[in-house]
Amino acid sequence: DIGFLGDKQNYLNWKTNQIGARGQAEQALLGSQKETVTKTIDLQRKSLSALELVAPHAGVFRLKERWDGSIPQIGSQMWAGDDFGALPDLEKQVATFSIPEGNAFGLKEGQAVKVRLAGTGLELPLQVTQVSKSATTKSRDTPVKFAEFEAKISEEQVRQHGLKPGQAISGAVNLIDKKEVITVPNISLVQEGDAYFVFVQEGRIVRRQKIELGVRGPVRSEVKSGLSEGMQLVLIPEKKEGKA
Repeated sequence: DIGFLGDKQNYLNWKTNQIGARGQAEQALLGSQKETVTKTIDLQRKSLSALELVAPHAGVFRLKERWDGSIPQIGSQMWAGDDFGALPDLEKQVATFSIPEGNAFGLKEGQAVKVRLAGTGLELPLQVTQVSKSATTKSRDTPVKFAEFEAKISEEQVRQHGLKPGQAISGAVNLIDKKEVITVPNISLVQEGDAYFVFVQEGRIVRRQKIELGVRGPVRSEVKSGLSEGMQLVLIPEKKEGKA
């Protein structure tokens, strides 16, 4: 029957169209899924790359000491942004020293430092290249503050002696080379404008004496003129308060 065959052909055409439309929908779905997976892979690759740290140069990784001398431990908590380590450049090294604040009188850049490498007897002639502007405590058990200073080591010295970061060293620096110097505690100084005064005790009399200062230190200062050996100073003069 021609009519039956025509209906059969129409059905087959409809079925073919349905299969084609379904196939296109499935392909579109697979394409969308592929795009999602590709974006996820790219995102994961970027995240993995962000976790990788590439050293800018060869060196020895060292944990950074805290103010009390301790180093970060595995599992310990740290504040965001805090440095916990460093990768010093082997060709660019500096010698770092700590000195009690009271002994840092006259310490400044350019002074010669004799550095001795522990356990070897090797001595390096260096110069102070940087001095800290403030002093800090090293332990909770003592209020003594320490000032830090650095001495740069030349690349030639590093290569010649095979120096490595973290090696123990000691240093000696001649802070002031003067034979006869009078110094006074800074607590005894009274400043008025650009002038400085101290209070001198002569028997029962206390008088104010103008002085000229030289080298200033964190605890004591040099007196260039105005005082002589044997004078007695009043560290904290009594304040006389009057009532109106």
